[in-house]
Amino acid sequence: MTCHNVSPSQPGLHQLAQDWYPYLLEHLHLSPDAFVLQHLKRLGDKAKFLGMQLYGLQKARHKLPEWFGCPGIVYPSRQAVEQASSQITAGFKASIIPPGMCGIDLTGGLGADTCYLARVSSRWQYVEQDPQLAYCAQGNLAQLGLDGVEVHVADSQGFIDTIDRQAQVVYLDPSRRVGGQRVYGPGQYQPDPIALQGKLLQRFGMVLCKYSPMVDLDWLARHLQQLEALYVVAVKNECREILSVQRVGHTGPLRRVAVHWTGQSAIPQVYEAYNPEVPPQAVGVPSVWRYILEPNAAIIKLGATGQLGTRYGLRKPHANTQLLLSDSVPEGFPGRVFEVIEGPLDRANVLVRNHKASAADLVKRYGITEGADNDYLIACTVGTAARVFYARMVPGC
Repeated sequence: MTCHNVSPSQPGLHQLAQDWYPYLLEHLHLSPDAFVLQHLKRLGDKAKFLGMQLYGLQKARHKLPEWFGCPGIVYPSRQAVEQASSQITAGFKASIIPPGMCGIDLTGGLGADTCYLARVSSRWQYVEQDPQLAYCAQGNLAQLGLDGVEVHVADSQGFIDTIDRQAQVVYLDPSRRVGGQRVYGPGQYQPDPIALQGKLLQRFGMVLCKYSPMVDLDWLARHLQQLEALYVVAVKNECREILSVQRVGHTGPLRRVAVHWTGQSAIPQVYEAYNPEVPPQAVGVPSVWRYILEPNAAIIKLGATGQLGTRYGLRKPHANTQLLLSDSVPEGFPGRVFEVIEGPLDRANVLVRNHKASAADLVKRYGITEGADNDYLIACTVGTAARVFYARMVPGC
């Protein structure tokens, strides 16, 4: 591994993490704070470091299972672990870029994205302005067998001016915390991908950027130049991130794609929406129906519930209700399916979609206890009326 300007302030951290790895695995049930309190008197400051490693392992167990299984990985801070991409979403990014390209991660962080992007690239560079993060990433990548990654300690914006022309793709995961406060607009990210895009498109053929799942897709479509695609990435029905792909010379239509891992298969559900929404969404209440269908979170974020309904010959019960109604279960429907049943129910999950009442109001009004495997209380607007239904989720959908 080639490293530039990386000088560890605390050498031996990776060996320390490896030595204590078996012990930490035995204590995964403890909160990191409780672990530190139990070991502070005996271990001193080492207990705080190990508490952070315990926290990282607890998160990586499901978020980054490959990293979890590697004894010498160092987790430098909670923020680095929290903002890091998951193994699933990092691997998806690697599937977007053409194999064999030379690229750069300008916002290296923990190094999770670099780990998977580097594996499909002929040359990959990692850039991080925090020396401690860069040192940890250097060791982590070595533990994972990525000896060819070049690690740089540098400010991303200044580093752009030093980039050689061999690089073909650049990746950014800008920080969404500035001065300790969470920010939401892309123009507030550090670095600002909107302000940087002109310079990036002059130096790279492809720009891949990660945004908060809260970002407005239409806003991105208006502000990003030479925009080829927007991806909404969801895991277990929770939107995790938005990805934009800008490609030099692109003049064709914008692709809007929903990608969802259900947790039951390694293969995601992929749905590509029309752009713009053609044909128009079908809204109305069928004369006979017994199922309520909810598209997965990625499709809803994409604003494509109506389009999906049109493809399946189904209707939304209201223009602003992100559900569909059907008299049968459509094969391969990318989402959840609920069968309306007779009530009442003592225990149920509460699902509110375009309804004036809150979940707390409904729990109180219907006297239910929240929490159930498959039983639901669904509140939504159907036609002109606010309705509430008892329903049971159909297994396997």
